[in-house]
Amino acid sequence: MVLPIVEGPLQGVLLGVTAAVCWGYGDFSAKRLVDHTGSLRGVALVQGLGLLPLLILLVLWPTPAPSLLLLGGLVLVGLLGCAANILFFRSFEVGPLSLVSPISSAYVAITVGLALLVLGELPGPLQLAGILLTAGGTIVAALASDRTSRGGTVSQRAPSTTKGVAAALGAAVGFGLMFFLLKPLAESTGPVLPVTFVRVASFCVVAPLIVRSPRSAPSSSTFPWGLLVIAVTLDSIAFLAYTTGVRLNLLSVVAPVTGAFGGFTALFAYWLLGERLGRLQWAGILALLLGILILSTAP
Repeated sequence: MVLPIVEGPLQGVLLGVTAAVCWGYGDFSAKRLVDHTGSLRGVALVQGLGLLPLLILLVLWPTPAPSLLLLGGLVLVGLLGCAANILFFRSFEVGPLSLVSPISSAYVAITVGLALLVLGELPGPLQLAGILLTAGGTIVAALASDRTSRGGTVSQRAPSTTKGVAAALGAAVGFGLMFFLLKPLAESTGPVLPVTFVRVASFCVVAPLIVRSPRSAPSSSTFPWGLLVIAVTLDSIAFLAYTTGVRLNLLSVVAPVTGAFGGFTALFAYWLLGERLGRLQWAGILALLLGILILSTAP
């Protein structure tokens, strides 16, 4: 996956933006899907169906067999992704999207911290400014919620509650470690195989749990196939954009850009749900966009 009109590190930033937009909009589909299926079944459906395009890609572009060390890393990243996905979907099931989505995006702090400490990455001054603007803008845009619609009524999408916070925090830790490990694995095995292991691990762990868990009544009689297709498609594009992007640029640069999905979620809430954005949220969105622009132009 490359962008022929640009070269080098800029591709990594643009692919990070692609991942952020896909995950930002995908939150809406995933939340509504989980309301119908429950968290475990939601994980199984998204991860199971998401395997199909990855397997096709592996057949079309075969990957050399990984060494035992790489295989161990792939299994580890798969298990981390499985745990993070379960907690992430659980937070959607019990908590408001406007609260749990930005909390889960805090994984960026862990990923960037490990990139600096373990990988020894040294962003330049302009890159560092872009990282701080993007990460800070995302936090402000996602958390400074006005919680009212443009018509002046209180949004039903963001009730005042702390349900789902613990699950979202757990998901942030799992995603932070997973996204850190995805860089060296993607550089060694290609962008597809690590994501495939995350899908396989998530599906294989969750499927037996579904069999043993009671089936809750669906929220409607018609299964939302459209939401499932959107969730699977956007999640697959986002993951592949991320694993390709970190091969082309510093992890400490790409991770904050992908983590900006919280700000894009706020924008989609404004456009699609009629939620009003306060001045702090608009400031945060402008800051993250400025940060992305700086990262796109920084040498």
